[in-house]
Amino acid sequence: MRKKTIAFLVCLTVLLNIFVSLGYSARAISTEAGVPGIYDGFIKAGSIAGLKPADDAPPITVSVMVGKILNGALVMLGIVFLILIIYAGITWMTAGDVEANLKKAKSTMINATIGLIVTLLAYQAVGFI
Repeated sequence: MRKKTIAFLVCLTVLLNIFVSLGYSARAISTEAGVPGIYDGFIKAGSIAGLKPADDAPPITVSVMVGKILNGALVMLGIVFLILIIYAGITWMTAGDVEANLKKAKSTMINATIGLIVTLLAYQAVGFI
């Protein structure tokens, strides 16, 4: 069960990151080639709704795009932390007197907390970029 859960979370994270990066690359390709793309459709829909993009909005550069991708990845790691803590809590509550399950739940919580600390430090490092 644990292997299936980890495999599912890894696949979900990879797929979300692929979709995010494909969206950025599709926008870059469509704007470079002068071909109307998805982003242009969003602009058109927004203008129909009475919204318009800010004139003073900074252009999207490679560093901004990389920062957004890293920010998204860090958010995904935070979600994985939350799922691991919930899993460890359920394991702890259902362990009963089985010492092995208690050790497993404690180690999962400790490892998830260490992972959260590393994630927060990485988030701070990305903030300085």
